[in-house]
Amino acid sequence: MEENSDDDDDPSMEEESPNGNHGCRNGSKRKSKKMKKNPVFMEGVPGVYPLVEEPKLSIIQRKIQDICSWTQQGFPGCQPVSMTQDNLSFLSAKAYKVSWKADGTRYMMYIDGKSEVYFADRDYCIFHSPGIEFRDKHDLRRALFETLLDGEMVIDADPKTGTKYPRYLIYDAILIGGKNVATDNFHLRIERIFTDIISPRNAAIEKGFINKTKQPFSVRRKDFWDATAQNTGKLLSESFKKQLWHEPDGLNISTST
Repeated sequence: MEENSDDDDDPSMEEESPNGNHGCRNGSKRKSKKMKKNPVFMEGVPGVYPLVEEPKLSIIQRKIQDICSWTQQGFPGCQPVSMTQDNLSFLSAKAYKVSWKADGTRYMMYIDGKSEVYFADRDYCIFHSPGIEFRDKHDLRRALFETLLDGEMVIDADPKTGTKYPRYLIYDAILIGGKNVATDNFHLRIERIFTDIISPRNAAIEKGFINKTKQPFSVRRKDFWDATAQNTGKLLSESFKKQLWHEPDGLNISTST
């Protein structure tokens, strides 16, 4: 359950890319941006380090762009669009899914084997997280390869003890195990996040193939619901907010196709 974090405080609707994929803006033009000299990952998350060494930095950046068929420079991820009176009509034109907008930070995650897990932020800085582990659903002893996900990092705080837990919340998938899922509908992509990412990882932890105590942060799938008045009202309610261990920051609405 969760959404991508933005600086915009308004409820947002994610912009749809030309091929309908929510994770990547395939073929879109984008102005180039200079990379930050001293990239900093989200505060409070251990085991994640800025990648600045060449040629490794450029190799990872290019791999992510190639997966997204991105021919321009910079971050290939889809950008949110603020909800206004002008675009409210979009909600009646096609089916949408809704989730809450979490007060976190958006990162794309690229997984390509043991100790080869990388994050890309919206400035297209790359960060290496060698300690986090994912497993192949067909063989839990084997590391997951060739996978690109989209999500956000949040810091959950136990309301009783105040203990903080960093969590990466996955809300979309572009490539899983070498298979491009970008053209699958949103429902299928969300399902595969669970069956191909979350479930195998949890099973590997239960069987002792992954040492949970050594994982730098936890990983979960973000939940979405049909964008009905009843569901949006529930997500904005005080009772729902009390279930979260982090601050909500509005709504995230995405096309379900």
